Amino acid sequence: RNILRFSNNTWTVDNPPETGGGTLCRSSKRVYCLWKKRKGQSFTLYYSSKPFNGTWEQPEKIVTESEPFGFTVPPVIPDNCIPVVWGPKKTWIKYTALKTDPAH
Repeated sequence: RNILRFSNNTWTVDNPPETGGGTLCRSSKRVYCLWKKRKGQSFTLYYSSKPFNGTWEQPEKIVTESEPFGFTVPPVIPDNCIPVVWGPKKTWIKYTALKTDPAH
């Protein structure tokens, strides 16, 4: 599913590089997109960010797991980290807080 941005009375596709959309969250200055990708038997979680009216940065890998998983992030995040939780159903849950640059 695509990410659409409304500007000048029109909707424009605004996906990060290498993805067709994902889960969005925002800090006071940036928007972040997280998504997972399957390659063979591996499942990798990525993120990319951009200023509100800027362009997406290159994706960065968060984690690779050997089994399918779901993930969640809050819609609004602090300026210095992205809290991320992921895991398969009923087996385990992992958590990290990705550091972000508040000067961005």
